[in-house]
Amino acid sequence: MQSPLLLVLCGCLIAIPGIPAALAAFQPGTVFVVTRLAAAFGLGYAAVGGCAFVLSSTHLFRLSVFLPLWLAVSAGLWVLAARRASLAEHGRAVLADIRQQPLPLLLGLAVVLVVLGIHFPYLHYVDGSRYVYYLNGVEIANSHGVPAQTLEYGQSWPPATDKIFLDAFTGVLVLFSQNPLIGPGVLLVLAGLGAAARGWGAAGGSGAVSHGRLAG
Repeated sequence: MQSPLLLVLCGCLIAIPGIPAALAAFQPGTVFVVTRLAAAFGLGYAAVGGCAFVLSSTHLFRLSVFLPLWLAVSAGLWVLAARRASLAEHGRAVLADIRQQPLPLLLGLAVVLVVLGIHFPYLHYVDGSRYVYYLNGVEIANSHGVPAQTLEYGQSWPPATDKIFLDAFTGVLVLFSQNPLIGPGVLLVLAGLGAAARGWGAAGGSGAVSHGRLAG
């Protein structure tokens, strides 16, 4: 599997549960569209990572188990979002935000795309054999859960679990592609996109609040 395909696949894994989670968390018109985008990214990561964490803790970490669980969680979030407010209301609120501030949104999107474009050609330089978080994900995927022992520096040790949520999420990437030449790079791009969405959402949210106060 090539880097763009894996990146798109992982983006879909995050977006499909993340979008309804953000819709359920915020009523239409209560937050600016980029704040909702940032929430969708973070909540989507939480949904995927949560599924992976549960399966890694119970040693059921297999693609055949992960996908049904992820689908069930995603479906539940879409039902919850529809119960909180109609999707049409959310759509009208998003369109209203876009009409009010089209230029800042286009500039923000352009910055994110430029950052992604700059980093993407260098993904294959990331060495998976030295990227510890990726290696932890490989161990979880290969062991179908958190292993009892792991080989470090020629000795067997209990695995570190201080970043188990990230490690389990990384294991999901490994389930879809065992290629160590592209997995770490895709993980770094996702992290960069998440940071960009968070920063853009914070700036956009502050701007929307300030605009509302001035208008009031």
